[in-house]
Amino acid sequence: FNSLVAIDYLKGSFSRSYLISEQKKYGNVQISAAPSYQYSNGNLDLSIGFKASYLMDSERTLNKFYIYPNIKASYSVVNSIVEAYAGLTGELIQNSFSAFTTINPFVSPTLDIRPSSTAFKFVVGTKGKLSQSLGYDVNGSYSREEDKALFRSNSIANNSLLTNNYSHGNSFGVVYDAVNVFKLSAALEFDMSQKLNIKLIGDLYKYDSDSEPIAWNLPAVVASLFFDYQLTDTWSLAGTLFYCGSREDTTNFVGLISPEPAVNEALGSFLDANFQLEHELTPQWSAFIKVNNIVNNQYKRWNHYPVQGFQLLGGASYKFDF
Repeated sequence: FNSLVAIDYLKGSFSRSYLISEQKKYGNVQISAAPSYQYSNGNLDLSIGFKASYLMDSERTLNKFYIYPNIKASYSVVNSIVEAYAGLTGELIQNSFSAFTTINPFVSPTLDIRPSSTAFKFVVGTKGKLSQSLGYDVNGSYSREEDKALFRSNSIANNSLLTNNYSHGNSFGVVYDAVNVFKLSAALEFDMSQKLNIKLIGDLYKYDSDSEPIAWNLPAVVASLFFDYQLTDTWSLAGTLFYCGSREDTTNFVGLISPEPAVNEALGSFLDANFQLEHELTPQWSAFIKVNNIVNNQYKRWNHYPVQGFQLLGGASYKFDF
């Protein structure tokens, strides 16, 4: 039997909201407990429990109790080769301005910040080895995410109504919606004698939002390829390849006598390839060359923000021996 108790406190404010020159405050306290019972019998491992969270939101005058399932099971079909697993979980997520900027660095300092709740997430999958050097993990999940934070472009000002540096189509706000998320995920990892490691991850998503017409800026397909190759004792090569499917955002204007209706903006899919070659000169000194965005694709990860094209960087690094 295990039990985890946690307290999460958040407090902050912005000097104004996006449209109104009035201080915007946010803050809450979350108290959580997660008791669970562990059971093992032969090839079966089972964890049964629940998560209970109590939210005291001082700025929204909201006190609410949440309870989530916390059940996980795994069964070794073939020892160290094939394992089946499943889970039914949920959680209360503490959102913050810092967490939002990690995902989207272009959010404006005017956000409505509140927690998100994953009412439940059901996942079932299998993982194991196809050979001595090839591993896999395949799973599917379905979840209900309430107050899910979606990033959407802020309105563009056409007169003195908004005079901030972030009111010219160059910032994002957050809108919250209840979203059902269906996800299929697959991963392959090839590891050969610590010389070559390749990992391929692919995710397919389907979103069904309650209020918003679209799950803004969320792609239906995401894939990644990572590899590390130790060419010799002193030479190594690493690379990453990212693919992101198309997303949708919106553009609308404020301050016009006859405002134009909001227009959806389709952001195309993109491929980004990066490589790094490193040579160890001494145990302390190394020289490297990085090549980013090799295909010179000036795609837009976020609306109105094209990335840099082809980039080349060279340098040296030194390891201190303390």
